[in-house]
Amino acid sequence: MNPSSETTLVASDATIAVLDGLGASELGLQEARRWVQAIQTVARQMRALSADTVARARLVSGSDSVPEPLLRVLGDTIVLVWWLPTNPTYALLQASMDVQQIVIGCLQHKIPLRGAVSYGELAWDAETALGRAVAEARDWYEAANWLGVMATPTCAEELQRLAQVSGMESVSQFFIPYRVPLKCEATRPDKTWALSWPIELAVEALKAHTAPSKLLEELLGGMPRDPSHEPIYAAGAAFFEHYMAQWATHSTRIGEAAGRSRA
Repeated sequence: MNPSSETTLVASDATIAVLDGLGASELGLQEARRWVQAIQTVARQMRALSADTVARARLVSGSDSVPEPLLRVLGDTIVLVWWLPTNPTYALLQASMDVQQIVIGCLQHKIPLRGAVSYGELAWDAETALGRAVAEARDWYEAANWLGVMATPTCAEELQRLAQVSGMESVSQFFIPYRVPLKCEATRPDKTWALSWPIELAVEALKAHTAPSKLLEELLGGMPRDPSHEPIYAAGAAFFEHYMAQWATHSTRIGEAAGRSRA
């Protein structure tokens, strides 16, 4: 069953990510056109990568029932839905890796993103998505005051459960506990989790034989400069520094990329 088909309605636990381009409402026509073209380019790249992931999952499982993720671009907003009926937790982790790549792909096109990843009940087809996970993603994707992606409270509960089962080092490949800067501190959950996007940036930097911190500085330096955006960029950079200092040594993907760069 393929949830991307025009005739299929899916109802299941699923993962939904909602990502928003920062500052899009302030763009002129020419810059807005560039943003849309860039986001569409990243979306095409993600569809190709996801197709490879689905093909591998089908081969390993011996089943054609592994669905393709739903990826939609609505102006400056990207919506990604991952669903796997036999293992919804795998869908959450795969979606996390996809979103890491989307964040860095957009950064490379001078588009800073913030957003949220939600997990839970969801019903959707090719045109519509409804359910608790959608409502929670909608409530939280603009809540943070930074460049980055946070887990919604329900998603955070699932990540906490995974950390207890698999260990924090394993889960840190996808998300880590972090005090995400929020616009309204009164709404802060007991514990917030942040997407481990610095992994993808570090891998890209090592491919280019440069330091991850230098690549981030170059990417942020190329962003549209607006005084109101500076705290947002600074908060994203602070998270990057925290991840690299506290968690990078646990990342198998960074370690593998570092090994290849030395070869």
